[in-house]
Amino acid sequence: MGLTKEANINWVNDLQVIQEFEKHRDFWMLTKDKIVVDFALTAKSKGFLGTRSVQYRNHDFNPPKQPSVFDGTSKVITLADADSRGEEFWTNARQEPLSIKEKRIYKMVDTLQTVPAFKNTLNIISTLTSGYWQFEKVGLGPVGAFYSFNDIEGFRLRIGGGTTVKFNPKLQLEGYVAYGFKDERLKHGGGILYSFNDNY
Repeated sequence: MGLTKEANINWVNDLQVIQEFEKHRDFWMLTKDKIVVDFALTAKSKGFLGTRSVQYRNHDFNPPKQPSVFDGTSKVITLADADSRGEEFWTNARQEPLSIKEKRIYKMVDTLQTVPAFKNTLNIISTLTSGYWQFEKVGLGPVGAFYSFNDIEGFRLRIGGGTTVKFNPKLQLEGYVAYGFKDERLKHGGGILYSFNDNY
């Protein structure tokens, strides 16, 4: 499935959805789901391709009828030894081998992760988009509120932050301190947000 020439989607020149099915018993089961999008700022400018490919296997036709079946998409579970697996394991476990171009892309991305300038650029982009300068378990921000001005407080400096999901997936702590140079008073505030999401 793809876009017609008359379709008008911002920054998308083309989009393709490719799905493959295999027959199991009396059912056609989805085995591959691939989306390819051609992005560009203008129709004539150079863009880039974004690809997402998901493959399915080992379909279970008789799962236990537990209430949790109807809870929706479950959280991805990563085994404890996943990061210690060797290259041979991932080569054998991959349902579809990587193309030469895909291997080069992986190598390029791994190389970029070791370049300080690239890592700093990613941190700056992340800060601009999220408003927080992210560290391991805390985030500093929002950056847009670091300074402001109003008639009562005059020039106002504020620094604050909060915890991330790496600190605790269910508990989020936030706080800040601020100082107005016109009224010369120190303000502070904070809050606690607790999530009851059982998926964590």
